[in-house]
Amino acid sequence: LYLMTSSYSVGGTGCYIHMSNVKFFDYVDSENIPMLSEEISELQDHTFDNANSINNYYGVRIPSLGKQKIGMKKLMNNASCQAGAAYGGYYFQFTNYHTSMNVYSLVTNTLHSTVQMTTVSTDHCNTVCFSNKFYDSNDDFPLLYTSGSQTATYNHIQVWRIQLSSDVFTITQVQEITLPTGTTGDSWNWGQAYLDNEANFLWYSTMMSSGIYFRRFAIPAIFDSSDNVISSVTLTEDDVKDSFTCIGCANQQGGVVRNGILYLLDGVPAWGTLTKLYVYDLWNKGLINIIDIYHLLGITDEFEGCGIYNDTLIANTNGG
Repeated sequence: LYLMTSSYSVGGTGCYIHMSNVKFFDYVDSENIPMLSEEISELQDHTFDNANSINNYYGVRIPSLGKQKIGMKKLMNNASCQAGAAYGGYYFQFTNYHTSMNVYSLVTNTLHSTVQMTTVSTDHCNTVCFSNKFYDSNDDFPLLYTSGSQTATYNHIQVWRIQLSSDVFTITQVQEITLPTGTTGDSWNWGQAYLDNEANFLWYSTMMSSGIYFRRFAIPAIFDSSDNVISSVTLTEDDVKDSFTCIGCANQQGGVVRNGILYLLDGVPAWGTLTKLYVYDLWNKGLINIIDIYHLLGITDEFEGCGIYNDTLIANTNGG
């Protein structure tokens, strides 16, 4: 494999090229490499009517110089629940303790079915994220990760296989990931996990008095070299690939990552913390924005989870 770069000063004393998050594509596929600007170019073209020249640039979107808008549309009511995630036209929403999984159709905006699960009293299902890895190539859905416990110091992640046959959903746990046990007030306090599928990382966020603390891990393998399932994995401090601290939210709820950006919901209005959307840049380690959902959109119910469907955030709230 070769990488071709262009520069006006490579070769001089003290000149280097620094690269990170590099992906290699076959040359024949080069025209199909996804670019962020292509996803939003059609939406923005109308703003350039008076421009003398227009072209695309590639990279992170530059924030608008003017006002930006956020809108909301109610899709349907839901049962009392915890976090959820979207994939393939469905929204998979879990109840506390992993007691059950509700499956909603995002095409018809109706409840498809409820799948009963084995209750685990330590699990809270605060965050749910789909990976981009399939247990079996014939599966319709990639592996699903749930996290968030009933106590601040119990840090586990569950990995699930979802199958659909004859319009009937089933769910099976394939792996349990154990992280260091926290102590009250330390950096492992109240943790939850997110999948960064573009970069193939697992991020784990915990709440501290100084803010929110992010750790990055490699995603543990599901199968060993003999294709046997690795049902139990333990991650330690030595497995942390990177970390950073940022401005924290009050009560982190569900979140979802796309292109290195974490969309994290916050707030429990019943406790006096209002509903907000925190937007973090995980790749560049910073906070992009805090959006006041409570006042801007009038959503006064506690958020529980969110996913991405048709390039929009799909969120569910507690109590309907």
